Amino acid sequence: MANLTINSVRQRWILLGSILDNPKKLTRQISDACKSQGALAKLELPQEGVFKMTLNTLKATARIAIEKNDGKDGWEQLEERRLSVQSLVVKHSQLKQSARKKPTDNLISDLQEALDKSNRQRLRLERGYFEMLTILRELAKSDPSLEVKLKRHLATFSIRTLVVLDGGIGIEDT
Repeated sequence: MANLTINSVRQRWILLGSILDNPKKLTRQISDACKSQGALAKLELPQEGVFKMTLNTLKATARIAIEKNDGKDGWEQLEERRLSVQSLVVKHSQLKQSARKKPTDNLISDLQEALDKSNRQRLRLERGYFEMLTILRELAKSDPSLEVKLKRHLATFSIRTLVVLDGGIGIEDT
């Protein structure tokens, strides 16, 4: 077997091992190459010393170029590394997808919950305010100074005034 082929297989072995040690080295090209045995054989990274070859050549050369370890020949070990990198890619893409979805889903539900809570509080305050106005109107019938203060309050803080100041369409005075 040619020295170039043996070195190319060893470089694949080293490259996959370095990715398992430091997943940040994983590139799209290597990720795609780990999807299948044939894709790994077709991987070509001249700057890394990895050259394209047939799958049969890769298997035969791996058995020679990579030492047996734990009863596994070189090809079996290279295949294990390929599968490990492939599972690393799958985990990474799942984390990426969940990282994208969860904050958005949580953000939408959190914002909806905050809006609902705000609406409930606003309705409670409005109800209390209008009940208080009703009581004050009854008391103002017997106290002219209170009637003047209530009219001034209504002129300043009427819903029509507040809506117009807010840029909305005016509604009936309270």
